[in-house]
Amino acid sequence: MYKLIKMTADYADEFDCKAFALMSDEAWEKLEDRARSFDDDQEVYFGTNEYIEISSFRDWAARLNIADIADEEAITLERLFGDPSTTTMHDKLSGKITLAYGVGVNVITQYGAEY
Repeated sequence: MYKLIKMTADYADEFDCKAFALMSDEAWEKLEDRARSFDDDQEVYFGTNEYIEISSFRDWAARLNIADIADEEAITLERLFGDPSTTTMHDKLSGKITLAYGVGVNVITQYGAEY
């Protein structure tokens, strides 16, 4: 089973950031555990000098919409968006490919991505 994680965040009332990630349940649990452990404000940069401020696990989680998806759906997303040179990272825990795509995608992956 996989998680489809969609993120939306407003950057300084100037533009909206939208991104998604696809990861195994194991990878999501690892990421969530790391995110729960942070205890200070975070600045998650994207682009050249833009960043989203995250003040707590609750703040981070509130930006995410998480859904379980079937293996067949995950395979389709990987086929459509899975260019390994730009949108994927290898999840060392599960050995599966995790997709991450969009403006501000680091908001999702900040606490567990191992590029």
